[in-house]
Amino acid sequence: MITPRDVVRFTEGDCHILARAIHKRTGWDVAALHGGNRSYPDYHVFVLAPTQPVRALDVLGLHKPHELVRAYGAVGYMRVSPKSVAAAWGGPYFGRYSYERAATIADRLLAHHAHELSYEQPG
Repeated sequence: MITPRDVVRFTEGDCHILARAIHKRTGWDVAALHGGNRSYPDYHVFVLAPTQPVRALDVLGLHKPHELVRAYGAVGYMRVSPKSVAAAWGGPYFGRYSYERAATIADRLLAHHAHELSYEQPG
């Protein structure tokens, strides 16, 4: 179960850790919201599920990317490399437990949305 604490953890500080955990399982692109400066992710990090049309996946589930842009008051979103996100945002804001919890949440999100998503784990 995804708890209210998980929502806070992965929408207000450690979204980049959850996005990287999902990326490691799926190979899907990582994306970030920006406030106009396309060289730096200012807001929220998530993955882009290769659905038709493309969908954003974060702790709250699947969204149209523009819904996240609007919800966070961002200007747009951009694809970013997982390494650049780690470099820009650093380690966990809420402590090292975020890594373990991100792995659990990533698995739960992928299982919950399996009927809408298809992926092969990178080998």
